[in-house]
Amino acid sequence: MFEINYRIIIDKSYWKTMNLEQFEKEGGIEGFFQLNLHSVDYGYYHNRELGEGEEGFDIISTWLSNLLEVCLLIDDTKYVAIKDTESYNTWIEFTYADNDLLVSVV
Repeated sequence: MFEINYRIIIDKSYWKTMNLEQFEKEGGIEGFFQLNLHSVDYGYYHNRELGEGEEGFDIISTWLSNLLEVCLLIDDTKYVAIKDTESYNTWIEFTYADNDLLVSVV
């Protein structure tokens, strides 16, 4: 099994002024995102107070959308791989076998 840790980092005053169309053009919500895969961490997450000028660098909405796609497909396909959008050659593999979900980084 795996665990998801995430933290959304936003400037509330900036995002409050946007309508839905502007929000969609601007892109996804950023923050910290980490998968814990069988006690191995992939990504970066912390829950400490933010440092001066510290910003999130993962697009949380993309990660969650990709993981939702895995949930929708895995039962039928038994195998789904998603690309780490921040990396040019890293994939997360999800394999469903014997009533267990196996997750690995390739």
